[in-house]
Amino acid sequence: MKLIPVIFVALLIVAAIAATYLFYSSNGGNAGTPEGISVLIRTTGSNYSVYVGLKDSAGNFVSSAGNLNFAVADSRGQRLFSYARHLIGADFKQYRIDGSSTSLRYSFNFSEAELKPGVPLQNGSGVAQVIFTPPHGSALRLSTASLTIKALPKISIESVNISKVGSVGAYVTIAWSRFTLTAYSGDLLAENVSLFFFNVGDEGMPLLNVLGIDCLFSVNTTGFQLVAVFHPDTKLNASPVFLVSNARIAITLILKTPSHGYSGPLIMQVSMEPAS
Repeated sequence: MKLIPVIFVALLIVAAIAATYLFYSSNGGNAGTPEGISVLIRTTGSNYSVYVGLKDSAGNFVSSAGNLNFAVADSRGQRLFSYARHLIGADFKQYRIDGSSTSLRYSFNFSEAELKPGVPLQNGSGVAQVIFTPPHGSALRLSTASLTIKALPKISIESVNISKVGSVGAYVTIAWSRFTLTAYSGDLLAENVSLFFFNVGDEGMPLLNVLGIDCLFSVNTTGFQLVAVFHPDTKLNASPVFLVSNARIAITLILKTPSHGYSGPLIMQVSMEPAS
């Protein structure tokens, strides 16, 4: 079994509790015009306050019109929170940051409830990114991957077991991969399965007087859903699978993981009956 590939794009995230984060990025340039960006994120209980500052080449905080985009995403690039606004110079206010001095920044708030759970990086964090695009000049960007996020429920598959039922199951050989796997709630899993319908008796006479068998797969493990049955050669999604007499076929089962955490075996079964 394998986890269906997902593009891992580290983008954005904010979720540390009772902590303060300050980041700064600079492109260099002329004094008085925004050439760098800094971001301060504070948490109070279940609420987040974000302070965005623009700096000129001399390191002074300045105000500017432009488009602000702030987003939080997990390690796979799934967006967990986003905020966008067109700013004018008057939107920047003086805020006291370090307890003794003030600086010119734009501020907005969001709650923990607005931040979706995701798949964290190995250190438990996601990625937060802020982009400010002034009317003239290049966009200013800043991102950080040091912010803890709430993880989606983890799915651990320890083994796979597929049993046969039905009146003609004894004539079919079934094989599948038996790998362990760690995934997360909502992931799609792919399990490759091969089926062989052996129907030859003495002197080449068929054991069963049928042209083929219908094989219908189902999942017995609570929460998992069988969403597709693909034939790799044709890319067709077909269920039940038609298995011709004395033939072998390879298929791929696509399963969706449950919304809750799970650790244990994945149990499936396939019902086999003569095709009508």
